Amino acid sequence: MKNEKHIFAVKSRQPPLVEVDAEASALYIRFQKGRVAKTIRHPCQWPLVTVDLDAAGDVLGVECVGVSKFNLLALLRKAAVKAPADFTDRVRFQLAPKHAPAVA
Repeated sequence: MKNEKHIFAVKSRQPPLVEVDAEASALYIRFQKGRVAKTIRHPCQWPLVTVDLDAAGDVLGVECVGVSKFNLLALLRKAAVKAPADFTDRVRFQLAPKHAPAVA
């Protein structure tokens, strides 16, 4: 994971999905499914923000760790991600799937 500064434009027109993990104080804004080829850490102190890109450099999603309350557009600005204008009208939310506890 490299610390770089870019501005990313979301090319997907499908409604984004925000997966919220309250236990981890984290969320993932998923713009499209695909294989992550590169993860870029945004150089901010708080929250921890990373941007997942596919092999073509298209934004797959944005992860934010260390948030208990959030303003979606403010988090995207912090991640330097520009989304389509009607983004907030179409966003969907869901709880992140729980992980099975480790068995010793």
